[in-house]
Amino acid sequence: MGYAIASSALRCGASVILVSGPVSVAAPPGARLINVESALQMKREVEKYFPSSDIVVFSAAVSDYRAERIRRGKIKTKTKHMKLNLVRNPDILLSLGKKKGNKILIGFALETENVVRNAKKKLAQKNLDMIIANTPESMGGNRAKVSIIAGGGKVMTLAEADKTRVAEKIITEIGRMI
Repeated sequence: MGYAIASSALRCGASVILVSGPVSVAAPPGARLINVESALQMKREVEKYFPSSDIVVFSAAVSDYRAERIRRGKIKTKTKHMKLNLVRNPDILLSLGKKKGNKILIGFALETENVVRNAKKKLAQKNLDMIIANTPESMGGNRAKVSIIAGGGKVMTLAEADKTRVAEKIITEIGRMI
């Protein structure tokens, strides 16, 4: 979805910096692509470009947790059970919401239950101007079904459509905020 939003923003004349984890799609021509592999790298890169940005869209969240220790090489099979310790990743969107100033900050909320209600909570908690709520069924593929929730709580649920069309609608709604 992020790449579709970047493409739509480019078509509207925006300058786009795309900070992206590993994906199987090509970056849209004209976007400045910054590749990252971890949540900590993403945080560092996003914070680097945040001060010079007017509108920031977080279309996909990094994992909430990461392995406490990263091993190089194969872990040999020695026992029947293994313990994996996880530590919390930083909430990049929450930290930016605390210092956003006059920037427009948009997030996505992947929810499995009480989709709109939970997304509205994130909208307020993270000091966002808009949040796009979706479900795991909208992940992957070329189609998406989302609800766009504005800062005032107004909800616009879009019918399932091609991600390009959904991205265009999201960009149109962002444009109304400018």
